Amino acid sequence: MAQEEVTACERPRYFAYRVSGFSKVLRHFALEARGQWWFEEAGDATERKWTYTFDARSPLGKLVLFPIV
Repeated sequence: MAQEEVTACERPRYFAYRVSGFSKVLRHFALEARGQWWFEEAGDATERKWTYTFDARSPLGKLVLFPIV
């Protein structure tokens, strides 16, 4: 379980969000995560780009998160 909050929205091309308050195992390693999505028309399709960044709780958290995310 976690809390998700939209932090920016520029319809129809971009939105960003923040996830925090992790439960279970992830709460020991991550403070929060931030995601961003970009959308662009490409002919008959839509190209999308997604980035996701975690803020580790500690150097150990960084070591654990790195191979997973």
